[in-house]
Order: sequence, then structure tokens, then C-alpha cells
Amino acid sequence: MVALRRYIFAGNIFRSAAIGLILAAGGFAQDRDPVFDDKIAPILKKHCTPCHDDAGRSSGLSVMSRSGLLSGGARRGAAIIPGKPDDSVLLKMVRGQITPRMPLNAPELAPEEIGAIAGWIAGLDLVTQTKAAGKWWAFKKPGNVSPPEVKNQTWAKNEIDRFILRKLEDKGLTPSPEAPPQILLRRVYFDLVGMPPTPEEAKAFLADSSPDAYSKLVDRLLADPRYGERWGRHWLDLARYADTQGFEADRENYSMWRYRDYVIDAFNTDKPYNRFVKEQLAGDEMAPTSPEARIALGFLRLGPRFQTTSTLESRQLTLDEMTATVGSAFLGLTLKCAQCHDHKYDPVPQKDYYRLQAFFVPIELTDVPADFADPAVKARMKAAQDRYSKQLAEAQARFKAYQEPLFTRLGEVPAASRNQMLERRIFRADANALTPNLEDNTFSLEEKKKYLDLLGYVDGNRGGRDMGVIRRQVARYEPKAHSVQNARPDSSKPSLPVAVVRIRGEYNQYGEVVQAGFPSAITGNTEPAALTVDRFGNIAGWRLPLANWIVSPDNPLTARVMMNRVWQHHFGSGIVGTPSDFGRNGSAPTHPELLDYLATRFVESKWGIKAMHRLIMNSATYKQTSLRASKNEETADPANRLLWRMNRTRLEGEAVRDSLLAVSGRLNPERGGPGVFPKLPDAMKDRMTIKNLPSWEPADGPESRRRSVYVFQRRQLEVPFLSLLDASVFQSSCERRAVSTTSLQALTLMNGDLITEESAAFAERVRRETGPDKSEQIRQAFWLALSRAPKAEEMTMARKFLDTGGVDGLVSFCRTLLNTNEFAYVD
Repeated sequence: MVALRRYIFAGNIFRSAAIGLILAAGGFAQDRDPVFDDKIAPILKKHCTPCHDDAGRSSGLSVMSRSGLLSGGARRGAAIIPGKPDDSVLLKMVRGQITPRMPLNAPELAPEEIGAIAGWIAGLDLVTQTKAAGKWWAFKKPGNVSPPEVKNQTWAKNEIDRFILRKLEDKGLTPSPEAPPQILLRRVYFDLVGMPPTPEEAKAFLADSSPDAYSKLVDRLLADPRYGERWGRHWLDLARYADTQGFEADRENYSMWRYRDYVIDAFNTDKPYNRFVKEQLAGDEMAPTSPEARIALGFLRLGPRFQTTSTLESRQLTLDEMTATVGSAFLGLTLKCAQCHDHKYDPVPQKDYYRLQAFFVPIELTDVPADFADPAVKARMKAAQDRYSKQLAEAQARFKAYQEPLFTRLGEVPAASRNQMLERRIFRADANALTPNLEDNTFSLEEKKKYLDLLGYVDGNRGGRDMGVIRRQVARYEPKAHSVQNARPDSSKPSLPVAVVRIRGEYNQYGEVVQAGFPSAITGNTEPAALTVDRFGNIAGWRLPLANWIVSPDNPLTARVMMNRVWQHHFGSGIVGTPSDFGRNGSAPTHPELLDYLATRFVESKWGIKAMHRLIMNSATYKQTSLRASKNEETADPANRLLWRMNRTRLEGEAVRDSLLAVSGRLNPERGGPGVFPKLPDAMKDRMTIKNLPSWEPADGPESRRRSVYVFQRRQLEVPFLSLLDASVFQSSCERRAVSTTSLQALTLMNGDLITEESAAFAERVRRETGPDKSEQIRQAFWLALSRAPKAEEMTMARKFLDTGGVDGLVSFCRTLLNTNEFAYVD
């Protein structure tokens, strides 16, 4: 069992010169304390700042700001307790109730100065302040919003349209016409399954004149297993999914793919979102014996695995990463900004950050058995493991057969130490890298290289394909999951850890002890959370109370944040343009009433995401064309924030790659299982090893041509094609992909290895399906790549091109279609 067992919280270290400026700015930048600024700060500056300013921080305490006093010092914790002056360390020190009296070796504070400080603390009610700060729109519970009245009653198809149309009418704007059926067809396919329709599917839809043809298409694709692969990828971005731990060694998490498959299955089965959230945060506390619930906890394991010289620091970095991701992914809050000081923009005091982190205080990282629920999947995984186990046994036999004759050249060596003696003469272990020992001449260099190759290492000229790689392949198919659990005190280890505020976020600078609780800006109070206690008096539920609060209908953020993410992936931008920041530093919502309506409807529909897809995609707003002849709307709203037309969006790298494979006919539709390793360019050969261990296992058969969501995600090695089209190797939660346009993208899409191979396969498919008739070849190529027949002028140009293009003319023509904007953009 892998476990992180350190018994007090620690904090990330941000040693930048900006920290002093941030701290000096005080607590809530948007909620300043005029009493402190005008009356208290001058007293403290006069008497205390020689030792306790932001630079000096004697005993870890700064008195330069209210946040500094609330965070307190390293020795005595918080310097003030709001509303309780007599219990506040600051007053006890200046009154001489704690020795030494402060200020040290300086005149005492005047009685009126002490009285002013006492009066300020007595009137300092943090709960009242956070309630006032909580008036920020995102911290209010969505109300029962009714769709507004509109003038153009015929355009609106559902409630969404009335919210959109009212804003347009108020600005004197009009919506765009409905897009042609062929455009809607591709839009729906790419939105829901991430690849184009087949010619047969496209022709069937375009020929269906029934009034419900479109809604039937939406329903059919929501039931398609490819839907979970498409929308699961969006969630994996937020969950910072990768198959490795990151940093220099970038070690593999052999079973992390189980979490990826859990997410895909959750979307396909339309698992209620509130259940989905709870399983990922507290699956072990909800259903201790459920393999699925333990697999879901992989969410908390997905962050990079921090390895520092201090185990205590490494643990705190892990806890900080968990806390920040939970805040951004589920709540749309930048909680990490409160790690070192009170949040500069939002009413989140530093103490609240550590109160939320306290839910994770007893967490241990662990690997647990997790059998495969589906009998067919179980049989498939077992067959693969048996196959690789057999290969491993054969590799071990080859290694032993090679090793035995080498022992005879060692001379008289005790049997117990001969392995160690042999290996010492063959290789050196330097920083986890094995290299031939050039100082010992017992064996030739070639013998040493072959020995390492059989072990599964790399000699610089060939990749080790024996025991090292095969052992990993065996491990990937084991019925296990990377999960978490709560540590429980027993006689063999200390009591559970204590949660404390970390002064300046420093992992070894301890401030006030805190209890697990929720952000006071949302709840309006600083009361500790009610943790579940078993019949023996032990805390049995740490994270479940947090999960229950996050998905409570009273939480104003969770449903809003998720509905904004769904809207973002349908329209290219969210109603809130910063989908993981609903705070004051984020974007204001363009349609706040619509977002509240969607959030309320989401909860009322029992947190079903597919129901919300249907609502959005059947709206007139979604069906608009992206083209517009009038300049009025473009002048009034050039960024299209009011959605007077549909946004044109470019496909992500994964969707482009999947579409290339689908159009060429070479896409392997197999679902689930360990990640696959597509072939990488030869120029990346040196990057396919880490400390001379193979880190990439390139394949060139059908297995390598599965959907991109199944490509092995190594944090320290990106797949060039995907990376060029803005796919990330995730170190942290990704709220939205960047979209760049570069010359290298154009060159790769015209001349890269993938496009070259798939263009040839595409042409071969066209020949196979149509025969030698060039006009039929052109028509079929258009239907496969663009889901439509060629226009008359396109047919003329394409026919001329094929007539003069020689034997590779069709390949070049197919390559051209795959490079059109129409192929790479959703219109």
C-alpha cells in the first residue's frame, strides 16, 4: 500500500517578492476595513512594525494587515479572535498578560491605544463581514427565474430562446436564421460524439423530412457509446487526467485508466451529477465495498506526485493540489489564491482555505483491489493479462538462459551473492539509470548491453522490449484501482493529523488550529462541519460531509458551474467566460438569469446531464447559422456574447485525429482498457526514455489507432500531433483549451506522417467503395470528409485535378479535403 502519512498539514512555498505586496494589501481587497486602516494600523505601525512588518515577521507575525493578524504567528497562532478581545493574543501581549510584554524593550501602549484595539476586535465580526461579502451574485442561491416575455414569439422554440431573444431585442438586434440541415448534422455529431457521420448516416438524416428528425438524431447520439468518450474527455481535462505522476521520473500509475473508463461510463449511463461528484470525493465512505466507488476516488489521485527532500512538504503539496482542484472543478472558485493569505478578490479568508482542506486531513493514498463489473470486460482483461504473463515468463526464461553462462566467468562466488557480483560488473546504477560498467573488463560491452536489453533497459540504439516493458503490461491489466482512504488511529501509529493555518503558505510555519468547515462566504457562518462518528467514537465520514454540501441544492455554485461548462462546450464559450472562476476576478455572466434557470432546471431534472443537452440542442439559439449578412449585430456585439449567431469553433486535436481515422476507415472502435501508444516521429526517439528506461511503447497496428481519449497520457511526453492542436499534458485542472493558429499546424496537416498515412488509406477506401469512376470517387470522398455532395463547380475542379494528377492524384485530392476549414471547423 502506498500511503502518505504525515501528521500535520503543510503548505506550498511561494517565495516571490510579490508576496509582501499582496499581504500588505490586506484581507478582502473589495471589502476593506476602514476602522483598521484609519485607527488601528497607525498604532501598530508606530509600536510593532520594527519587528512585525511583512519583511521582518518576528515569530512569523505581521501586523501590517487584518489578514496578517488573523493568520497570526508561528508560536501562538491567530493574533486576534473576532469579537473576543480578551481572548486575543495581541491584547494579552500588549497588556502584559503574556510575557514578555510587547512591544519588547520599548514604551508601553497608551491606555487609549489599547482601548482602541480592544474596541476594534470586539466589533470585528467575521461572520457578518462574510455575509455582506456573500452578496456577490455567485454566492446567492439561484431563484425561481421565469423566462421573460419577448416580442418575436414565433422564433423561440423553448425557454432558453426567450432569455437569449430578450437580450437581443433590448439591444435592437435580431437572431440569425436556422442553419441548413447538413450544418446541423455535423454540429450535433461533433458536439456529442466528436467525429463526423458516415455517408449512410448523413444521407438518411438529410432525407428524413419528418418534423422530429432532428430531435431523434440528438436522442440517438446521446445513446451512442461514443458520447461518453467525447464528453468524458471534457471532464478528464478538469480532473487533470494523466497515466503518470509527472516530474523527472514520471512514474506510471498502472491502473489509472480505470478512472478514465469510469468517467466515460458515467456519462454514457447518465449517472446523476450529484452522485458523480460524491463518488469522486467520498466513494469509500459512501460504499466501502463498491469497486466502482473506489475507482471514482482516482479523482483525488490524479494530481502530480510531488517528491521533495521533505516528506512533510510533499504531503502538503499534495493536499494543496487536492484542495485547489476541488475548488476549481466543482465550485468554480480559485481557492488556491487563499493558500498564503486572504483571497485578494473574493471573500475567502486564508483560514477558510485550511478549513476546507481539513476534510482531507487523514487521507492516505492507496491501491485497492477493484474487479471488473462487466463479465465481457473481465474476460477481455484476463485474456490480455494471461497473454502478457506468458510473454513475461518467456522473457524471464531467455534472461536466465543468457545469465547462467555468465556466472561461470565470475569464478568462485557464494551462491547468495553471485547475482549482486554479476550485476556490479555489468552495470552501474546512477540516479535510477542503469548504464554499462566500463571500468570492469570481465564482460564485453556488447554482453553488458544485451544483459541490460533483456532486463528491459535501453542501450541507446534499441529499445528494451523484454522484462521491463512486459512487466508493466501485466500490471496494467490487474483488477486494481488507484484510490484513497482515511487513516485510522491505532496503537501502532500516532493520532490523526491536526489541521492548521499555514503562515504565508509555508509548510512548516504553523498558525491557528482549524476544524473542517465550508467557505463562510457561501454558508454565512464559520461553524465546523458535522462529521460522521461511528459507534466507537471514531470519525467515519470525513469527505462525505464535504461532498454532500457541494451537491446540496442549497449550494449556489455547483449546479451553476456545471451548467456553464455544458453551455461552454456547445457554444464555444460559457455564459461565464471564466468557467473555473465565478469570483470577482472572473468574467461577469452575459445571461445571469438564464444560468440560474439552467441550474435550477438541472437540479429539478435529478441532475441529469443528458436532459440538459436535449434542452440546449433543441433550442433555436443552438440551431442558428454562424453566417450573417447584416453588419448591425457585428458592430453592436462583435464578440457575439449575446449569441445573435452561432459561434464557429475549431475542433480540438483529439477530434481532428479521431476524424482523420474515421474518414480513412482505419479507426479502431474498441473501448476501454489500458492506454495505447501511437507511433511517434523518429526525431523524438531520445525522449522515449526516462533514465534509460523505455517510457513510450510505440505501436503501429490497429491498437495504435484507437480513439484519442485512450492514448496513454504521459505528463513528460506529449503526442506531437495532439499538442500542436492545443491538447495539453495536464499538470493541473484545465477549464478550457487554448486555440492557436500557427504555420506549424498547417505544415503538419499537409505533410505530417499521420496525414500522409491517413490520406493514402482514405484514397484506398474511396477506390474500394466506388471503383474506378472518378466522378463517383469525388462524390464519395466529399460525403466521407464533409458529409455532403460536391457542388457543381467543386466537381469540375476536382475532376480536372484527378485527370491531371497521375497515380497519386486521388491521394492528393483526399489530402486536400482533409486540410479544408470545413473539415477542421464546426460551423
